Amino acid sequence: MKINTIVFTLSALAINFEVAYANSDHKSDHRAGHKAHEHGAASLDFVAQGKTLNLNFRSPADSIYGFEHEPKSELEKENQKKGIALLKEKFTEIVVLDAKLECLLKQSTVEVKKESAKHSAIVANYEFECVKALSGTSVQVDFSKYFKSVKSISVQILSGEKQNSTKLKQKGWVEL
Repeated sequence: MKINTIVFTLSALAINFEVAYANSDHKSDHRAGHKAHEHGAASLDFVAQGKTLNLNFRSPADSIYGFEHEPKSELEKENQKKGIALLKEKFTEIVVLDAKLECLLKQSTVEVKKESAKHSAIVANYEFECVKALSGTSVQVDFSKYFKSVKSISVQILSGEKQNSTKLKQKGWVEL
């Protein structure tokens, strides 16, 4: 199965999930198969196929820039801008791929998604293209330098035929 098919399928599922959740009158923050909106908790999904790696990061906005409501003051606008910029510009220092793979970040997006009147999340997607295959390699993950409020990361890995999950506390290693 090609990476484009996997990414398209995962994207379609994510969009369907977001639409279904947004249209529901489900008043709690629980989602099918997901924990409640939890400050300090984030998720990081790896999809590796051959020499391509797609990452999806999701976190409460509070863990990235200190609040979840629409920014009101100039200080809040600046904090939001800085948090988003850090995720865009420093992600390759947060998620570090083996230099021997010679990976290049081809694309990244970082968005603020309103989940409810009181909760917003940061959703970021990254696409890497590498010279060498990713399967069997290790990735270092370390949010502690830039995002001290991210205390735990739920990690999902889909690499070739392998599927795995783990939980990290601010930093650790992930095997693709």
